[in-house]
Amino acid sequence: MFAAMREGLGNPKYSMRTRRTLGLFVFEFFVVVLGVLAAQGVQEFVKQREQQRHTNQELERLGQAYVGAQQSGAAWRAAIPCLRARVESLMRAAATDTPVRPEAIRRPRMISTGYPGTDVETAARIEAILGTKKAFALLNVQTRAVNMDESMSEMRARWEKFRLLDPSYGPVSAADRAIAREAGVDILMHMRNLEIAIVNVEESSPDLLIADKTPTISGMGTLPVSSCAQLWADGTAYRLDK
Repeated sequence: MFAAMREGLGNPKYSMRTRRTLGLFVFEFFVVVLGVLAAQGVQEFVKQREQQRHTNQELERLGQAYVGAQQSGAAWRAAIPCLRARVESLMRAAATDTPVRPEAIRRPRMISTGYPGTDVETAARIEAILGTKKAFALLNVQTRAVNMDESMSEMRARWEKFRLLDPSYGPVSAADRAIAREAGVDILMHMRNLEIAIVNVEESSPDLLIADKTPTISGMGTLPVSSCAQLWADGTAYRLDK
């Protein structure tokens, strides 16, 4: 087609009008082609900018969540010995048919890490920005934080079974005591899972140099309890840095 147009434009046999028409066609054709290419280029540029914006937002979000996971881990590390001692005392009471005070059964509020996930494509772009080592550390914390939340949810659910030891609900049977002891075993297991996840989060710290002042709960930072007495008095397994 282009050979025919070149021949037509240069062939004196064609009238000037025909050659002008052909020239105009060629000009308009290339204008359309250039316009399509420019539109595609702009569309690709906008797409890349949007992807970069999304990746930057994900990095910021994951960075804040990483700090939250560190804070949650510190809070859990301080609270677990207190919780473990209480669970073990309830298990011993269940085994010896010792009366239990209702306030000793009450479960304290427990912290949720709430670490957000990210899609595979965004994770790949994050790796291109941070490098493999830092990206792996950041995304690995995501997995550990999910493990922490799962263990916390299991602990909360099983703790409620200690209510079977509360005589205000009626006589405590041998079956009630057996269920309470089994719940205690499960809670202790999930506490150990929490401790392992906390260590994994802490081991990521050298690879992730992120400021540690990021708010995580209702605009406030999370702090460990100062003592077991404070934990049971406040009914909360963490403190808020108000």
